[in-house]
Amino acid sequence: MLPGFDGLRFSHWQAAQRDDGVVVLSLDRQGAPVNALSQDVLIELGDIVERLAIDPPKGVLFRSAKASGFIAGADLKEFQEFDRKGTVNDAIHRGGKAVFQKVAELPCPTVAAIHGFCMGGGTELSLACDYRVASNDPSTRIGLPETKLGIFPGWGGSARLPRLGRCSGGDGPDADRPHALGCGRTRHGPWSTRWSNRRCWRMRPPRWHSTARSGHSSSASSAGPPIPWPARKILAPQMAKQVARKAKKDQYPAPYALIGVWERAGGSGIQAAPGR
Repeated sequence: MLPGFDGLRFSHWQAAQRDDGVVVLSLDRQGAPVNALSQDVLIELGDIVERLAIDPPKGVLFRSAKASGFIAGADLKEFQEFDRKGTVNDAIHRGGKAVFQKVAELPCPTVAAIHGFCMGGGTELSLACDYRVASNDPSTRIGLPETKLGIFPGWGGSARLPRLGRCSGGDGPDADRPHALGCGRTRHGPWSTRWSNRRCWRMRPPRWHSTARSGHSSSASSAGPPIPWPARKILAPQMAKQVARKAKKDQYPAPYALIGVWERAGGSGIQAAPGR
């Protein structure tokens, strides 16, 4: 049992501390063949992260305990129920968006070890981490496919992803292009953490974290520092041209709307990012 976790029992997350002081958080959603981010999963993660923030470990590694992949995204059936009840916005802001911000603000290095599919909310969780490590397995794909359905990535991805100089049109970059999301690449097998052992835990969190983690700014993000407005004004049309090669605006308006939001408010911080 980790220090400060006495008496806590989790249904979906497995927490263990290695001999080197790194905490490994493995997602194994109970009663499901694949990992999806339900409210129960997010509530548990929020509780874990709050306790880790009190007594930070050497680092935190996020991984999947399922062979099927990392995280498929949000629980769509659950969101259908939220939509029926009119509580979608509340579920977004009090769910993944708030929890992932807590992950981004952890005062220790954080790494997402990705193997297999990493879509939607799974990608947004990885973007909230300092570093991403992707296996070179052909099954490894990373993206935000909800943008093709006219849905904004509402858990911080709409703000964090453009800071990597990229706006997703939906199709995920495969393992041959890990740097598209700032990923390192490992050839040591799907669940290996050897790459992260060598590099990530010897690194300090990126410098743009310093103000946010000391409580002086809400605009810092684990995906990179805010891009100034003049630069966004120049980059936005270029991003739109890249998206146009894959998706026509009249058929898939969401990516273009996302670029427009980023151009206008990309420096306003995660809390100002649009919801789903």
